[in-house]
Amino acid sequence: MLSAETIKATTTAGQMPAATTAARLQSTLSDFQSLLDTAAQNDNSQGAGTATLEAPADPKKVAAFASEYAAFKTAAESFEGMMIGQLLNQNNHGAEGTVMDGGMGESIFRSELNQEWAKKAGKSGGFGIAAMMEKKYSPTIRAQLREKYGLSKGQEPSMTQINAVQMKKGRMAHETLG
Repeated sequence: MLSAETIKATTTAGQMPAATTAARLQSTLSDFQSLLDTAAQNDNSQGAGTATLEAPADPKKVAAFASEYAAFKTAAESFEGMMIGQLLNQNNHGAEGTVMDGGMGESIFRSELNQEWAKKAGKSGGFGIAAMMEKKYSPTIRAQLREKYGLSKGQEPSMTQINAVQMKKGRMAHETLG
């Protein structure tokens, strides 16, 4: 390891001879490697894995992974919205034929309103069905996507990246429809 005397001698004496520089660099590299080994041992003792550096992943593969995972999350939210919509429709089913019945127009409006409420509830977490589906199926889907795109666990996109892709797809769909 470089000491204060070595740094002082280097700055006052100018350049070190090439052999001395190479020896000091080798010493620094071996010190750095021992620090990495110690960190890896500490991580292994805590069950955190190994301290290895990975090559950066292909951005196109990471984007494709994020896009497919975002589609899974969107499908889970849609499923939850559909379930909530069914519950809302069943809840309003008995209101027909009363004094306050608005006829065919009200039933169409009520159905549309229930669908919109269900979509909003599904996207915002609703009953937590989408979150439970994601928790249960996420490890399997992530493993399949890693294998499909040739990514390691450390190269897959973060949830922030996946959520950004999901939001972008939602905005694009909204702009297309409206």
